[in-house]
Amino acid sequence: MGEGEGEDLSARPEATAPLGPRDRILAAASDLFYRQGIRSVGVDAIIASARVAKASFYHHFQSKDDLVVAWLRSENARWLDRVVAETERRTDDPTERLLVFFDVVEELIEQPEFRGCPYLNTAAELRAETGAARDAAGAFVLEVDAYLVGLATAAGVRSPDELGRALHLLIAGAFASSVAVRAAWPASAARRTAATLVAAATAPS
Repeated sequence: MGEGEGEDLSARPEATAPLGPRDRILAAASDLFYRQGIRSVGVDAIIASARVAKASFYHHFQSKDDLVVAWLRSENARWLDRVVAETERRTDDPTERLLVFFDVVEELIEQPEFRGCPYLNTAAELRAETGAARDAAGAFVLEVDAYLVGLATAAGVRSPDELGRALHLLIAGAFASSVAVRAAWPASAARRTAATLVAAATAPS
């Protein structure tokens, strides 16, 4: 990474006190769901990892589905918040942010613990289902889309909706392809394509 970079995009705020049962359950679920998928992880595995009693689990979460939704809404899963914060830390220029966003995503994908986008992974596992978890995954994907369209609008490019959504598709493809090939080069390829699209959208008529 270059000068001025170095934020650990996988980092979580350090605990200042021992975690209570609910937070331990959520932390254990976050790790297991992200690494193994929501289908393959059962409640008993989460209870064992969190070191809580089954009664304590059901006191805080009525079901595994409720826990999945809590995970998807937590800072552990919400990579967009960390990427946006780092993107906006690096530059104030909306046009530059369109590509810096890709730089930061590439750094996220390069991290050893990367296992893809929690929301795309969850949507794939629940593709034939409805419910709160599926809705939460879909809402996050639309949030990424809205952020990139907003950046394109702020940059004053032609057809900002079209550009923002094209960039969003590149991000989604980078996440999925990087998991499939277990390498970060799809993110680099997506960034190069994004640069071409941004240059075309900002070129004089």
